Amino acid sequence: MFHTMHERERGRWDFSDATRAIWAKKSRDGLWLPLIDHLQDTAKVARMLWDEWVSSGARSLVAQKIGRTPKEAGDVFVFLAAIHDLGKATPAFVTKSCNNAEVDGLIDQRMCEAGIVITDKQKNTIRSSSLPHAKASEVILKSKGCPPSIATIIGAHHGKPSEDTEIGHIVERPNHYHCEKDGKEVWNAIWDELIQHALGCVGLEDMKQLPAVKFPEQMWYSGLLVMADWYASDEGYFPYIPINTGYSDRRTDDGIKQLDFSTAWTPSDRWKTEPIYEKRFAFTPNAVQEAVLHMVRNAQQLGICVVEAPMGIGKTEMALVLAEAMAQVSGRRGIYFALPSQATSDGVFKRVKNWLEKQEDRQSLRLMHAKAHLNKEFQQLAKGNNIAVDEEDGSRVYVHSWFSGNKRALLDDFVVGTIDQLLMMALKQKHVMLRHLGLTNKIVIIDECHAYDAYMGTYLKRVLHWLGAYKVPVVVLSATLPVKIRQDVIDAYRHVQPKQEPIIVGWGNPPTPKARAHEDASWKTNRAYPLCTMTDGNKVVQAQLPSTEKKKTIAIERIEDENIANILDTLLSGGGCVGIIVNTVKRAQHVANDMRMRFGEEVVTLFHSRFIACDRVEQEQKLLSELGKNTAHRPPLRIVVGTQVLEQSLDIDFDVLITDVCPMDLMLQRMGRLHRHERARPDPLQHPRCFVTGASQDEFDRGTKMIYGEYLLMRTKDRMPTHIVVPDDIAPLVQDVYDESVVMNDPRLEEAKKKYDEHRVDKETKAEAFRLSGTNTEFDSCLDVTLSDHVGQAAVRDTREGFEVILVQKKDDGYYFLPWVQDDARIFDGTSGCDWGKELAKCSVRLPEAVCGYDRNQLDQTEQCIHEQMKPIAQWIENCPWLRHELILTLDDQFVTFIRDYLICYNQKDGLTYTKREGGECLYGAE
Repeated sequence: MFHTMHERERGRWDFSDATRAIWAKKSRDGLWLPLIDHLQDTAKVARMLWDEWVSSGARSLVAQKIGRTPKEAGDVFVFLAAIHDLGKATPAFVTKSCNNAEVDGLIDQRMCEAGIVITDKQKNTIRSSSLPHAKASEVILKSKGCPPSIATIIGAHHGKPSEDTEIGHIVERPNHYHCEKDGKEVWNAIWDELIQHALGCVGLEDMKQLPAVKFPEQMWYSGLLVMADWYASDEGYFPYIPINTGYSDRRTDDGIKQLDFSTAWTPSDRWKTEPIYEKRFAFTPNAVQEAVLHMVRNAQQLGICVVEAPMGIGKTEMALVLAEAMAQVSGRRGIYFALPSQATSDGVFKRVKNWLEKQEDRQSLRLMHAKAHLNKEFQQLAKGNNIAVDEEDGSRVYVHSWFSGNKRALLDDFVVGTIDQLLMMALKQKHVMLRHLGLTNKIVIIDECHAYDAYMGTYLKRVLHWLGAYKVPVVVLSATLPVKIRQDVIDAYRHVQPKQEPIIVGWGNPPTPKARAHEDASWKTNRAYPLCTMTDGNKVVQAQLPSTEKKKTIAIERIEDENIANILDTLLSGGGCVGIIVNTVKRAQHVANDMRMRFGEEVVTLFHSRFIACDRVEQEQKLLSELGKNTAHRPPLRIVVGTQVLEQSLDIDFDVLITDVCPMDLMLQRMGRLHRHERARPDPLQHPRCFVTGASQDEFDRGTKMIYGEYLLMRTKDRMPTHIVVPDDIAPLVQDVYDESVVMNDPRLEEAKKKYDEHRVDKETKAEAFRLSGTNTEFDSCLDVTLSDHVGQAAVRDTREGFEVILVQKKDDGYYFLPWVQDDARIFDGTSGCDWGKELAKCSVRLPEAVCGYDRNQLDQTEQCIHEQMKPIAQWIENCPWLRHELILTLDDQFVTFIRDYLICYNQKDGLTYTKREGGECLYGAE
């Protein structure tokens, strides 16, 4: 069995001259890093990561799964780190050039003097691309008796495990890793020495003492190994050294010290007895919050907790309290808070920051989405590793610089971001193991669960499958959750047990046959509300939550578009703030224009997804400042026209609501913005009223049908009452619409249901193509197909949105920012480097699908058209890291351009609009 760390781990090992001559890294400026130095750097980093960064809960879980103590499980990791680059000790690697003949010659001479001779003839037969060193490490270790499951982890340390066919190809080329008979003895001696050194680091005598490791633990270990290798390979922390310079303990120790992770978050158990809400948020919890906390206090083994409660009840604060409790019980050191959109992520980020400020130690917090650099709250956080915190005046929250970048961000302790980043845990993507590693250290919170369609639901179930395998506590929040989705998320999480098949069922489909037949299944169909359902070990416990929330009766009236202005004329006689939520961007633009003509430009605000990023952020801040909870600037008259972006997590309050018909759960979400806060209102608007358009005729609007399909719209229309009592009616209305056993009389419903089912199956099948397998398959085949970062993020949403472009203005004398972004600011002129690149990246907007095209040929034409516009500035773009690989769309002095058959216009009032040049109605977009 394993013993205490051997002295040789600290660098006191007498390597042979041949082993000392092998290089791991070299540079054209005459510096290098011997392989033994890099392996010892990585081993020491590994020990530090295991002891100081890996959460106690993750350490214990992995140890239990591999049948070892936590210390021994850590020794497995140190061994992996100490041997991971064994494949660099091969002819295929050492013959690579650094493009400096002098440096290459010095290292070749050193190897030759040590007895490593590779002839020119042998060099000519070697193609280094045929033997990537990570795969070579795996081949050599397997040949030396290493357990295959361990060797496979090492073969994956560049982000993708080797497939059997790749390994077979390598074995067929023995000259690549030992020059056949001429060098076999020398190379074997080097390999044996490095293996014995790695074993000595952890006090082992033979690799057969290493445990067999199953798929989930292989995935986790490989992520941790990638992290250790990346850090030990960072020249800023572990600099290269002059050739012939030996290993230095101090150099390695200094590199490790610089990383300076924040103190692991270790909440106390005072949440069990003390008033935690008062301490963290300075308010007394309401009945729902108190009841959920009571359930958690009585649980023995927390798993997944699903809370269904009304809009505005304080679910965000509830989730943070639950996360604190779950972290203390399960030994996790952070959270990931997943939200439906960038806007909702921005809204929750500040609330998480304020909560984190109340914790005992300084912590690193990160906002994770494509436009995070636009968030002022995030940008104002201090950045770095060693940050002194003034106990009285300084913030306890900062941004740890090492976790910058899309692949590292989820390794940070506290992260707020979009659901996409979580769903990519279930995506076949290189380095996906880093997402598994980062999330295993955390509590996961999933907000607005109802907002995810069948396509995203397929990924979400696989994510929950893996989180269940890692025993990661999960909080799921929703105001309007169909019972089938409740069942899906809980079953996906709890059925993931060792040796069990994964659950692969449709989002909202009937339960898997593997469900335990003897348990009380009433939790699956319970329509009570508010409701909390959680797993406690192998049990599912559920309770209806007491609610003392003031009941709100909303009057509902079906109207036609032509009645909107007249109704508002009457209702707004004494002023007021109106929300008009429609289903497409183009319709929002039309409605906003009609409202401006009737009520004046200054009264109407338009809010949708087709504004450039910086304009959209500005609009969102304006909405929150005017219509937020504690605003002192509520205007006497305001009409806000927007799309679905208004229905998710924006804490704004309307006096009256007009909405397009949509599925019942989403319509109730929209109503959650109606009389949301206690405040004085104009006399005609004292009682909440909601007017629904598109629900009084047989046919639905074309754009609405494209987004939602007819089936749920028909059922919603059938169940739409004249009055709704919130929260009492939320669950019955939602469940009736989604419960197929509730019979409705529309004769067209059967055909609509058929199309709905076909569409859902199509989405699930489409999602399956790039979805990571369940935990019962093999590690070496799990990434048989991989997606790039850019494509991968798009792959977890079933959208057909077009390209994202950055808008600039072209004048006779050059290129400029749009004037309201930076007035008279010239760009691409070669005089200011790329200082403007970051600001210009804020001017991005997504082109609608109609403009980009509906097939590959049209998409290629669109991209080619944009690239033609970019030719004069292509070189500047390539040289700017903020803009590299971005598409730049140039507008003329009237802010207009053409793409294929479309006239594209942009202004601050309407955002991006498009018109077909030769007539014909453009299809509605679904943004």
